[in-house]
Amino acid sequence: KFLIFMILIISFQSLAKADEVKDFEIDGMSIGDSLFEYKSLNEIEKAVENKMMYPDSNFAVIVFNPNTKQPYDYIEIVYDITNKEYIIDALTGLVNYPNSYDKCKKNKINISNEFKLIFNDAEIYENESPHYYFPDSIVDQIDFYPKSGGFVRVSCTDWSEKLFKENEWVDNLKVSIGSEKFSNFLN
Repeated sequence: KFLIFMILIISFQSLAKADEVKDFEIDGMSIGDSLFEYKSLNEIEKAVENKMMYPDSNFAVIVFNPNTKQPYDYIEIVYDITNKEYIIDALTGLVNYPNSYDKCKKNKINISNEFKLIFNDAEIYENESPHYYFPDSIVDQIDFYPKSGGFVRVSCTDWSEKLFKENEWVDNLKVSIGSEKFSNFLN
């Protein structure tokens, strides 16, 4: 996990000159790109079969294994299902931390400190609270809202024992970037 953390920090340092969320990449992809640039139609259709929808919206989440040697266990991609070009509205790199919520939180702080340097003009909100949909689980997150638009989120989730048993959900660290459009929906 320490090696993963170091790789994440090094990858963010190379982006220190970026001042907009769309300048960041997760697994080589950026906000506003078409998923067709990275995945075949067959890969996309297979992922779409298992998509999860945000309630009361056209936003869907599909999950892929990383394309590159990124330190992520999974990549989540959010797109608007009415857009047939599969334009990416949000990206999340997810690293599993099985029963290691405290280690996750330490790495979240270090990654967040890097984003504080990059987005020194951003509005920042920090919160540790019950999960919105699963109140028996805890989320510790920090959100950055740069003046240029969009958002960046770094979070750790401590899933309940019940959700682990039912769904095999593992505690995790997420690094997310999102468009202004998706940010407005979430808010």
